Amino acid sequence: MDASSFLPSPKLESKSPSPTVNLDYNDMVIKLLTRMSRPPSKTVDQNRLRFFISLSPSYIIHDTTTKATAGEGIKKWSLGFHRLVDVLLALHAQGVLELETVNEASKACSEVWSVTGCWSECHGGRDGVRSVASRLKSILDADGQSYGGRKVYVP
Repeated sequence: MDASSFLPSPKLESKSPSPTVNLDYNDMVIKLLTRMSRPPSKTVDQNRLRFFISLSPSYIIHDTTTKATAGEGIKKWSLGFHRLVDVLLALHAQGVLELETVNEASKACSEVWSVTGCWSECHGGRDGVRSVASRLKSILDADGQSYGGRKVYVP
C-alpha cells in the first residue's frame, strides 16, 4: 500500500510546477483519520491503520531531519503516533481492536526505540515511545504479554 494513495491528488490544471509535498507524520495521520471518518464508513480500516503505524520508525527520521529543529520534528512525530494510539484505544474500548493491529503497534515501538538509540537527532523521541508503549500496555491482558488471550509481538 502506497502512502500517496491517501493524499489528495495534485490539480491537473496547474501550469506551474507544484511545490514538493513535505508532510510530517502528524499531518499524514490527520489526513488518514479524516479520510477514515468520512461517511459512509462506520468502521476503522485497521489495514490502513496498521500501514500508518508501520511508517512511524521512518517518519521519526524524516521529521527530525526536515523540520527547523530536531525537537520540532520529534514533537510532530510524537503527536502523530499518539493520535494513532488514541484510535487503538478507542477500538479496544469498542471491543473491535484486532491482535494484528496491537502487534503492529508493538513492533513500531520496538523499531522506533532502536532508531532513537542509533540516531542522535532522534534520541528525544524516546519519551514519546515510552508514553505510547505505556498506553498500549494498559490494554494488554493481566500477564502483560497477550491481548485477548493471544500472544503479542515482543522483539
